[in-house]
Amino acid sequence: MKLTIERSSFGEAVATASRTVPQRPPMPVMAGIKMTATDGVLTLAAWDYDNSTEHRAEANVTEPGQVLVPGRLLTDIAKQLPAQAVTLTSDGVRAVIACGASRYTLHTLPLEEYPQLPSVPPQSGTVDAAEFAAAVAQVAPAASREIEFLAGVRIEADEDHLVLAATDRYRVVVRRLPWKCPSAFDATVTVRASDLHSLSKSFAGAGTLTLHMPADGSGDGLLGIATSSGTITTRLLDGTRFPKWKTIMPTTERATTLVRAERAALMEAIGRVSLVLDRGKQVFLRCTSGGIDLSGGDSDDAQAHDHTNAVVEGEDTYIAFNPAFLTSALQATTTPEVSLAFQGPMRPALVFPADGSTDPDLRYVVMPVRTNETTPDNAPQPKRS
Repeated sequence: MKLTIERSSFGEAVATASRTVPQRPPMPVMAGIKMTATDGVLTLAAWDYDNSTEHRAEANVTEPGQVLVPGRLLTDIAKQLPAQAVTLTSDGVRAVIACGASRYTLHTLPLEEYPQLPSVPPQSGTVDAAEFAAAVAQVAPAASREIEFLAGVRIEADEDHLVLAATDRYRVVVRRLPWKCPSAFDATVTVRASDLHSLSKSFAGAGTLTLHMPADGSGDGLLGIATSSGTITTRLLDGTRFPKWKTIMPTTERATTLVRAERAALMEAIGRVSLVLDRGKQVFLRCTSGGIDLSGGDSDDAQAHDHTNAVVEGEDTYIAFNPAFLTSALQATTTPEVSLAFQGPMRPALVFPADGSTDPDLRYVVMPVRTNETTPDNAPQPKRS
């Protein structure tokens, strides 16, 4: 094998493939990245049995061939190469990487022992890459890290929209986005959130994604994501125990209190109050016609009080939240202003963008913290200077 490739193209290809090199490979060859040189194209591939990547880059190939090299070492080398053309050569036993004054000789791994990468399901439809990656970033953090059947992102597809959902029992986040499919289509799959979030970094700037989803949503199947420069696959989870999120989603019609506030100001106020909170403690919000008063802390230790302006319609509400969960909901909305809908201090709160839509594409449900202090008689009053 012999070829020359631009340093930036080589670095991008290595970085993409390295995301699916296993940290603890089940056998030595799985620690490798497979490089295949064909007419004008260098393809890098890696697989950890759950996720696979294939990335193609333009190259001046003078001798086609294949070689398997240690993935982590190749990644470290690619990061340090100078901004000059990269030359790759291999005789099957050793691979040589030369770039400017730098030259590396790597011993190869047995290519014949490397397993064949999985094939993707048939094409289902296309979606904007940046919007899909943004949706994954909004939804994936709400998946559970402790409960296996809640560790995934649920992807529901019909002929017009994709809906991504995740929950850890304390939060439920749902994001809808448009997509195009060639014919009537209906499928539901569940993908491990941490894998999808990591892989989404590979395709955020790809323009358009082609999704390959098994119509039956089989737990033994794969989700394929293809771009003009490569393909990613990730193994599906068994989604049979994933909650029916539509049945627990609050609506604004049932809200007793509606709040509209500047998102950044509310996040900053929560951050300031959180400075005095021990781990697991809550931040209290009192929503009245005067805005939102925030408080937190222990009467025997440090306390904090803050205020942010807001438009409040309906009943006065005093409610407590895990500050990290409420902040996560505000971060996900991204719009300058945010709306919060409450049905009392003990029922789930709905957070959504204040963009004037009656059917928002993002809905974030946060469970309040149940505490005696959130009853009206026990609610502490904000301190004023």
